[in-house]
Amino acid sequence: MILPLNLLSLLSILTSIIALSLASISDLKHREVSDAIWLFYGLASLTLFLIRFIFNSNGFWLSITSIFLTSFISFLLFEAGFFGGADFKAMVCLSLAMPLYPKKSILILSFFHPFFPLSTLYNAFLFSCSYPIYILARNLLYFKSNKKIFNGLNHESKWKKLLVLILGYKEDFSKVENSTHLYPMEEIVWINNKALRKLRIVFDVESNREKLIENLKNAFAKDNISKMIWVTPGLPMIVFIALSFIVNLSFGDVLALLIKMFLLRIF
Repeated sequence: MILPLNLLSLLSILTSIIALSLASISDLKHREVSDAIWLFYGLASLTLFLIRFIFNSNGFWLSITSIFLTSFISFLLFEAGFFGGADFKAMVCLSLAMPLYPKKSILILSFFHPFFPLSTLYNAFLFSCSYPIYILARNLLYFKSNKKIFNGLNHESKWKKLLVLILGYKEDFSKVENSTHLYPMEEIVWINNKALRKLRIVFDVESNREKLIENLKNAFAKDNISKMIWVTPGLPMIVFIALSFIVNLSFGDVLALLIKMFLLRIF
């Protein structure tokens, strides 16, 4: 039954690549993912999972453990606000499609455990941590050309400014207003009929977006103040999940590899 199992693995990989790619593109363009994608991915993954163990029941309980752990952790992340609905659905479907690492891959360099979706999950967060480095570099370039990076915000604390430097960048309000991926990190309060800009460090950006946009729009209509504001880009987590899937499939557990290299240097 080697041929059918290899064919099933290939189908699982292709199905996952198609579904995660479509979901990433949809989330980037429209800020939502059609349920049709998850219906296709979920049904295809479940079918492939069941057929796989009709041919060979080896690793069944390991696969069940992988599905449970991935789904449970993803649910906790969803409840905590670190995951959107699309991210949670993607991880559940992936755990069904590929609960364990492919046995025949010659490219995979390292992994701590056999649970493919679990390593895809935490490596997605690892990759997402690289984004603030890009944002910081962008802000340093902006500061080099325009020293007034915190214009009107001199009263804010140093820790807030430091967080803003790695979480957001300055953008014209008109662009922010017409974008679905940029979220204001500023609000304007009125004290003695004078506008005071304040930084907002929030993690649940989507629920506050419309309120902040309206606040800024009204303030700019009343007073002649700079419309360059601090924003944070809402890059969907599903993009990092898709990236992590490709890297994990090609090279293995990146975090495991980094830890292994670190330990080898020490010992």
